[in-house]
Amino acid sequence: MPIPSNPYIISPDESISYRKAGNLIIALSDLLTKMGIGQNSRIAIHSPNSPGMALLIFATIHCGAVAVPLNIRLPDEQIDDMLKSINCRILISTADIMISSEVNVINLCEIYSQAIGEIAGYKSDVHYLFDNIGFDQQATIVFTSGSSGKPKAVLHTFGNHYYSALGSNEHIPFDSDDKWLLSLPLYHVGGLAVLFRAMLAGGAVVIAGESPIENVREAFGITHISLVSTQFIRLMEGKKRRKCLSKLKAVLLGGGPLPTKLIEKAIDYGISIYQSYGLTEMSSQVATTSLHKSKYIHNPGILKYRDLRIAKDSEILVRGETLFKGYIDKDSIDLPTDTKGWFHTADIGELDENGGLIVNGRKDNMFISGGENIHPEEIEKALLNIDSVHLAIVVPIVDLEFGSCPVAYVDMATQLDENMIKRELSSKLAKFKIPIRFLTFPEMYKQAEIKPDRKHLTDLANINNKVAD
Repeated sequence: MPIPSNPYIISPDESISYRKAGNLIIALSDLLTKMGIGQNSRIAIHSPNSPGMALLIFATIHCGAVAVPLNIRLPDEQIDDMLKSINCRILISTADIMISSEVNVINLCEIYSQAIGEIAGYKSDVHYLFDNIGFDQQATIVFTSGSSGKPKAVLHTFGNHYYSALGSNEHIPFDSDDKWLLSLPLYHVGGLAVLFRAMLAGGAVVIAGESPIENVREAFGITHISLVSTQFIRLMEGKKRRKCLSKLKAVLLGGGPLPTKLIEKAIDYGISIYQSYGLTEMSSQVATTSLHKSKYIHNPGILKYRDLRIAKDSEILVRGETLFKGYIDKDSIDLPTDTKGWFHTADIGELDENGGLIVNGRKDNMFISGGENIHPEEIEKALLNIDSVHLAIVVPIVDLEFGSCPVAYVDMATQLDENMIKRELSSKLAKFKIPIRFLTFPEMYKQAEIKPDRKHLTDLANINNKVAD
C-alpha cells in the first residue's frame, strides 16, 4: 500500500504526497457532489496533463461519476459532437472552448484551487479512498483514436483499470521507490494506466509537460516510461536521449511495430525494453515481452488477468478482467462479444511455439492486388527495417489492371529515393508487394498520439495518382 508521506505526483511546480493527493481527491469529489453530480454522471475533462487533471479523474470516480478525458488537439466542433454522442453535459476545461449551450463548462484551474483551499482539516490517506468502489463501477470513457471512421466511446470499469495495472506491475517491476514519467496524454488509455499502476505500487507519477527527457531524468530521477513507436524512434535519434533511456529500469513500447534493427540497436545501448500489444478495449496492455537481454527478439507473452486466442481465420480474440464494459452511444451500452465472451479485435496474428504473440496486421486493412492478398503491415515492417526510413504507411490505390496496387507514405532521414527503396525491398518482398509509388509522409500524422487515418491517406493517394496520370 502507498506510504502517505511518499510522493504520488511530481511536477516542476509541486510534489504531492499520497496523503495530500487523497485530501485533494476528497475535496474535489465533495465539490462535484455539491454541483449535483451523481452516480454515472459523465464528466468530460479537457486539459493537458497536469496534477489537477490526474486528481480530478480519481475524484470523479470517487464520487460515482464517469471521467471522460478528451483529446485537446481536436477542434471544438468535433469535441461538441463527441459530448453529444455520450449525452455528456458537464465539461471541465483549462481552455476557453466553444461548445453547445446544453453543456455546463467549468474551469479546471478554479475548481482545483478551490479544493486546495479546503484541505487544511483533511486527514485521509489515498489508499482508503477506493475501498467502497466496486470493480463493476463505471469509471472512464476513452474515445478510440479513430484511425478509420468515427471514434468510438469505450467505457471502462474501475476493475478494468485495477486489473490492467495489477497485471502490468506483476510483469514489469515497479515499486514505491520508482517514478513513471507520464509521457502519454491522459486521454490515451496508456496514459491513464500509469496513474493506476503508480497508485497500486505506491510509486510516483512524474508530469513534466514537454520538457526534454534528459532534463526530466536528471531533475526527477525517473525510472520508467511508456512510449508509442513514433516517440521511441525520435528519442533514439539523439545520443543524449539514448543515454538517458539506458539509465531507466523499463521502457514500455506500444502503438505499433518497430524495426528489428532499431530494437537491436536499443539492446546494444543497454536500454531495458518491453514491447507490448494492447488496445483501448482491453484497458491498455494485453501481451508484453519479458525484458530483452540479448539480440534474440522474443514475442510478447499474455499478461495475467487477460485471455487471448487465435481464431481459425487468424483473428486475435481477447477477454478477461480488463475487457471493457462496452461502447457508449447516447445512454446505451453495447459490448460486442461472441457467445463465449470473446472480443474480436480485427487484428490478425499467431502464437509462436512459446505462446508468444505475433501480430501480422489488421483484417480491415487487407486489400487484393491481382488476386493476391496484401497486408499493408507486412510491407510497412519491411520499409521500417531500411535504416533511413523513420515512418511508413502503405495504402491501396485503384489500378485498372490489378484492381488495387500498394503505394507507400514514408518519412526518411535522407531525400526520398524510390529506386533505393525498391532495391532494398526486392530481397524482402514478392514483386507484387513492392509499392508502385512513394509519397511524403503527411506532417499532421507525425504527432505521436495521432494514428494515421488510412481512409484519408488512401483518398489522398488516389487523388495524387489521378493527377500524376
